[in-house]
Amino acid sequence: MAWPVRYQMIALLFCGSVINYVDRVNISVAAPVIMKETGWPKDIFGWVFSAFLIGYALLQLPGGAIADRWSGKKVLTLARYSCARRLRDQPEKTPCRLE
Repeated sequence: MAWPVRYQMIALLFCGSVINYVDRVNISVAAPVIMKETGWPKDIFGWVFSAFLIGYALLQLPGGAIADRWSGKKVLTLARYSCARRLRDQPEKTPCRLE
């Protein structure tokens, strides 16, 4: 028996929220190392933390318009798939240095 669409949407939104939370926590943990390697002071690195909120704010209206046109389920599925693809391909583009 398939779940109703509203429960599928809630599951997709929940997974997205967990991913966003984990990303923000990981950046906070890595911030001292990143600031040391780049030489950025705390006030400049604050823009990195603000990028999450700026991204949310800027994409609310376009995301809602696209979801109204194609359906929220398709848009959320496409967004998660494209994010997973970018993360999967990331190690090939930026080599990891273990020291």
